[in-house]
Amino acid sequence: MSNNQSTEFRFRYREVSPPADISHLAFCFFEFSIDRRGTEPIPYEVVPDGFISILFRRAAGSEERALLLARGLSLESFATTVMPGDVHWGFRISPASNRRILRCDPKSVPTRPLHGPHLLGHVTSALSPKLKSAKSYEHACDMFTWFLRNLEVPPGSIDGTISAAVEAIMKSRGDIRITDLALDVGVNKRLLERRFRREVGLTAKQYARVFRFRSTAISLIEEDNLNWANRAAEMGFADQSHLIKEFVTLTGRTPKRFSANAENTDYGKLLS
Repeated sequence: MSNNQSTEFRFRYREVSPPADISHLAFCFFEFSIDRRGTEPIPYEVVPDGFISILFRRAAGSEERALLLARGLSLESFATTVMPGDVHWGFRISPASNRRILRCDPKSVPTRPLHGPHLLGHVTSALSPKLKSAKSYEHACDMFTWFLRNLEVPPGSIDGTISAAVEAIMKSRGDIRITDLALDVGVNKRLLERRFRREVGLTAKQYARVFRFRSTAISLIEEDNLNWANRAAEMGFADQSHLIKEFVTLTGRTPKRFSANAENTDYGKLLS
């Protein structure tokens, strides 16, 4: 995520790994908050990361604005607004378990508030009442853990081939040929793509592309005086210009502008 303003506020963001027994269901828990006094909405840009997220907005001074939301899959950035003092707690679903957790086609999950029984009703009915009483990030993480455990989705019920493919993509930070990936997991490329799209909601190629972007973005955030040519080579880009083009395509910004915008955010631990 990145923003377009500079001096009046600070964003805070951090991630934490889930307990080991549900790590096949959740990639991470996260907290995003806005540290500023005021009443005016703040423009904010959400960048693609290859995950479906369930998040709860705890609105400053207004229980009526407390809201459970879903963030669907996207290959493009989108603009939204956030309010001063708001806090968002959420979890990113481990991609191979998207279909099992959501009980629907992952591609059909929109980015929108979750109301009533029709859209992800089992998620809303279980989490919304509990999260409204949450007093801290740690409390919210406990509730996410409770929810995921109560789904009773054991590792063996997840497509093992797709789990292995997702793990290989993450381990390579997205720098892997899909032909090689298919060989690694022991299926032909066409079958891998079909099963990957069904379970994850993206093709393996799309997911690898977005995860490589996420890994590169984390490098921009965490490293000072980054050597762009070396980073491009390490992340599997043909050259520095290819890396820049990919950032512009996915975020509308060059890496340098993306990094400058990220300076308004205080980052805790980030998982890659």
